Amino acid sequence: LVKAIIPSAERVEFVACGNEASMLTLRLGRVFTGRKKILKFEEHFHGWNDQLAPPDSAGVLPEDNLINTITIPANDLNRVEEELMKREHAVLITEAGGGHMGGQIPLEKDFVQALPELAHRYGTLWVLDEVVTGFRELTGSWQSLVALKPDLTTLGKAIGGGLTVGAVVGRADIMDAFNPSRPIQPAFPLALLCCHSQEVGFSVPSAT
Repeated sequence: LVKAIIPSAERVEFVACGNEASMLTLRLGRVFTGRKKILKFEEHFHGWNDQLAPPDSAGVLPEDNLINTITIPANDLNRVEEELMKREHAVLITEAGGGHMGGQIPLEKDFVQALPELAHRYGTLWVLDEVVTGFRELTGSWQSLVALKPDLTTLGKAIGGGLTVGAVVGRADIMDAFNPSRPIQPAFPLALLCCHSQEVGFSVPSAT
């Protein structure tokens, strides 16, 4: 049903809540791009995880946020490009429409419509947070109203009628990063086998 309603949903991964969905998009982005940093907008809320919570929140380690989570003002494309052109960011995450409106400035239409192309120009994935907007005011999503197709989208408990559930939806090639059917990389298990062999006294043959 989610795939039928949201055009960008080539794959769907269900999680326990919207906060967990946000955390999963960061991991997917880092695996897919090989980058560490996250770019987000001031006053946009993406859950209470340390990577995305306001840096002045109680219990959050600000030094960690300063290293890998970059927060900038919304509605300033020049500032966005200034960051993206460093080619360090795995994802640019945006709260749909300007967020849950707890003091946020609504996103200007021209600004948000320029974000996908700008992110892709510099190899960054665009993540749209629809935990608040998805399946609440309408059957579907905010992205459908503004004709946008994010790389990944987060959804919250509205998709379960208020039950504790969430989801990440998006491009198949990105979502497949955690596909259990994909063959694992052999380097780690082979290294473990090598160490174990040495511990028990077996000689390890040379690769040459």
